[in-house]
Amino acid sequence: MTNSLFPSSETKPLIRSYSFDQVSIIRSIIELYIPAGRIDLDPCYNRGGFYKSGEIKLPFYKLDINPIYGAVGDSRNLPFQNETIGSTIFDPPFLTYPDKKKSCKMTLFGSFRTYKDLHEMYYSSFQEFYRIMLPASILIVKCQDSTIGSNFVSVVTKSVINPCEELGFRQIDMFILLSKQRIENRTKTQRMSRKYHSYFVVFRKGKRKCH
Repeated sequence: MTNSLFPSSETKPLIRSYSFDQVSIIRSIIELYIPAGRIDLDPCYNRGGFYKSGEIKLPFYKLDINPIYGAVGDSRNLPFQNETIGSTIFDPPFLTYPDKKKSCKMTLFGSFRTYKDLHEMYYSSFQEFYRIMLPASILIVKCQDSTIGSNFVSVVTKSVINPCEELGFRQIDMFILLSKQRIENRTKTQRMSRKYHSYFVVFRKGKRKCH
C-alpha cells in the first residue's frame, strides 16, 4: 500500500524550500507561481548568471546599471509605465564595506560603503517595482544577511521583507540557498555563527497599505 494519491510513476518531485543550486530554486518558483514560465524583468542582469545553464528562459527585459549584457537600466528608475510588468527577479549587491577607502558608487553596482546605502537602494528599488508591476504579479528577491563590524544585520528582515510588506507586497514563500563553498578563516574568539546561506524571498503584489 502507498499513502500517495498517485501511482509512483505519476508523482511529481517534491519542491523543497532549500537547495545547493540557485537555478533549481528559481525553476521551482517559476513552476509554483509564474504560469507563463518566464520572468519578465531582471534589473540586475549583469552577466546573466541565473540563465547560463539554459534551464531558465531569459527574461524579456535584461537591465543593469553597468551592463555586461543587456541594456542600461537603474532599478530605482525604470523605463516602464505603471503596472506593465508581470514578474521581476531582483538580485542586488549585498556586500557592505565600512572602509571609506573603498568606493561605494552605485555605478559599480557591486557593494555599498554603509548599511544605510544598501537599505536606501533596496527601498527605492522596491518602490519602483511596486509602480511598474501588475496587480498580483510576482517579485523574487535574492538577499543575504550581513555582519557589519561585530554586528549581525538581518538584511532579509529589515531591508527586504519589512519594506516590501510596508509598500504593499505580500510574502508568500521563502527558499534557502545553501553554499557549497566553505570559507574557514578562524579567529581566536568567534562572536557569532558563520553563515553559509542566502535567501530567495517570494512576494505577490497586493494593495498598498494605508497609513
